[in-house]
Amino acid sequence: MGTVFITGANRGIGKAILLKFAEKHFDAIVSTRVRYNEFEEECRNIEKKYNIKIHHIYMDLSDRESIKFGLRQFSTLGITPSVLINNAGVFHEKTTFLTRLEEMDMVFQINYFAAVQITQTISKKMLRHGGAVVNVSSVASMMKQPLATCYGASKAALNRFTYSLAQELAPFNIRVNAIAIGIANTDMRDKLSEKSLTAIKSATALKRVCDSKEIADAVYYLSTEESSFITGQIIRVDGGLTI
Repeated sequence: MGTVFITGANRGIGKAILLKFAEKHFDAIVSTRVRYNEFEEECRNIEKKYNIKIHHIYMDLSDRESIKFGLRQFSTLGITPSVLINNAGVFHEKTTFLTRLEEMDMVFQINYFAAVQITQTISKKMLRHGGAVVNVSSVASMMKQPLATCYGASKAALNRFTYSLAQELAPFNIRVNAIAIGIANTDMRDKLSEKSLTAIKSATALKRVCDSKEIADAVYYLSTEESSFITGQIIRVDGGLTI
């Protein structure tokens, strides 16, 4: 079918995305911060089950030099992905007054600048054959929410990157979209204060959190020819939180 490049594929939404593409017989390039033996054993089982190949590269998205090193690892593979999923991210919930600038730097580096740096390299590989880029954003980027100044702003930057890149890459038949997720059943949910979690679930039309598989389904849709006329969009997968 092709090859998908996924950042942060070892857990949560990233792992659900990997499984979705594996089921559809995509090979995969997965990036993680370090080597996780348990995850790599899972990947070997996935390879056998779906008769695919999974390649591992290692880069710490908080460190631009580490990203350069990981992208050099990628280049040695000699593979052109047909899909890039900028999934990896870090959550941050703190008042503006208590947020240090160093914290903001770290959140923006992982949630925004790393995605830009990686996309610059991967999209160049796609220029001759076309493809799709999907960025994993958040509804925190588009709604009023206390304690989300830093996190929401980093995802808003990712949205703006999505809009602009879609225009730049359209002539090369590369579509660029993002999904803005609400509360998902991942470890990021566990980092929310109980007050915030209760308020968000109450405001969500479906009155529940999203399952990672539901997010993976949306990502896969935006990556395939089934969405061939969709680009430059931020698709909300939030259970009606932002109706």
